[in-house]
Amino acid sequence: MGDCEEGVLSKVVLLSGARGVVGQPLWEEFERRKCRVVPVSRSVVDSSAGIKWDMEHEDFLPIEGIAREGSTPIDTMVHCAPIWLLPRHLPSLAHHGLRRLIVFSSSSVLSKKNTQDLAEQELVRLLDDGEKNTASQCDQLGIAFTIFRP
Repeated sequence: MGDCEEGVLSKVVLLSGARGVVGQPLWEEFERRKCRVVPVSRSVVDSSAGIKWDMEHEDFLPIEGIAREGSTPIDTMVHCAPIWLLPRHLPSLAHHGLRRLIVFSSSSVLSKKNTQDLAEQELVRLLDDGEKNTASQCDQLGIAFTIFRP
């Protein structure tokens, strides 16, 4: 595969969970392909282009880290952080141009649905609520979305 397609080059991809097990390789691949990616992590991001955002405890996206001179709106987001953290932030992201969302959940939402383990029950509840709330918000805001369940 080559570089980002020309249409993609004019867009900004916001990558949340950029330091995680899924996000880090995606970040590296976006950069290898010369895509306009803004990595976001709750810990310090080792890039001048990245921003620190603790989605669980901070109510606002530090948009000044993205809205630099000459930048375009956030068109696409790849969300690799926990899905249940995302829904409350979608209205603000839509306001800043978000039109396409790719989000990772887990097949545990189905495979562990009848588990007796209390911790797994809580995880299933968080995943299920996160998926439903993400879908509902996206439908209301006109954001096209895909949920992956690896």
